[in-house]
Amino acid sequence: PGGLKVQTIHAFCTRLLHQFAFEAGTGAGFDVLDEPTRNEMLERLTLEVMLEGAAEPKKPLGRALEKAIRSAADQTFKDMVSEAVKRRDEITEWVARTGSVEAAIGELDHALGLAAGDSEETIVRQCREGLSDSEWQRLSDLFASGDRNDRYQVGRLKRMIEAGWPNALDDYLGIFLRSENGEPKKDHYLMGRELRKENAQIWQQLCDERERLSAGRCWTRLKSVRARDRTGALLTVAHEVIDRYRKAKARRGLLDYDDLIDRTLDLFGRTSAAWVLYKLDQGIDHILLDE
Repeated sequence: PGGLKVQTIHAFCTRLLHQFAFEAGTGAGFDVLDEPTRNEMLERLTLEVMLEGAAEPKKPLGRALEKAIRSAADQTFKDMVSEAVKRRDEITEWVARTGSVEAAIGELDHALGLAAGDSEETIVRQCREGLSDSEWQRLSDLFASGDRNDRYQVGRLKRMIEAGWPNALDDYLGIFLRSENGEPKKDHYLMGRELRKENAQIWQQLCDERERLSAGRCWTRLKSVRARDRTGALLTVAHEVIDRYRKAKARRGLLDYDDLIDRTLDLFGRTSAAWVLYKLDQGIDHILLDE
């Protein structure tokens, strides 16, 4: 008797929020933002933010955009922003809890085990205290006469000579440390047995440098610094898109599908709206949920 009502969770939330607009704080005249329109709006806002950042490269948004673009292709970066926007509640809560985007990025230092002031520049300065640039060519010539592992080191040294600091950083660390975990390379990967016998002084110099870089956690710090900087760049851009998206919806009286569920949950969680739950309880005998 009375028939069976079949509807999506979003349709249920829409009906409920219209019915109890005052209690939910939505206003009775809101419209639902469908998926295609939402995607178009986010695409437009993302482009707007990127153009603004490109026009003002010295400002925080411009610096973040430059870092992000260097780390990912254009289409890939837009996909990353889109994924971040989907998690806008987490991002908004994180920034609100810390007080600013800058403070949220600052939390990453602790999470990643970085000291205050750690950057690629500080790691480059630390590495430059070791083997001098003038020794790179001498080492390259020496390794060229060694075994297969020695000759593999020649490729790194040649790239270092061509690139110079700071671009030589990854290859420099790669001579002494394992890239997957930053652990010191075993002796035979650092220098072959025959070369070690014939070049005891250079071998000791390489061992000392390996120990110095390992003790300074240079490789793991470098990975952490890059993770922090890339995450910070994405957070800066995504938060700007999210903020503009929120304001655009408010101006036009729109709620998207996520908003519908969030507002309904918020309504159900208020003790002052307990009578809403009571009215629902009086009007519904059973609910069958799929999936």
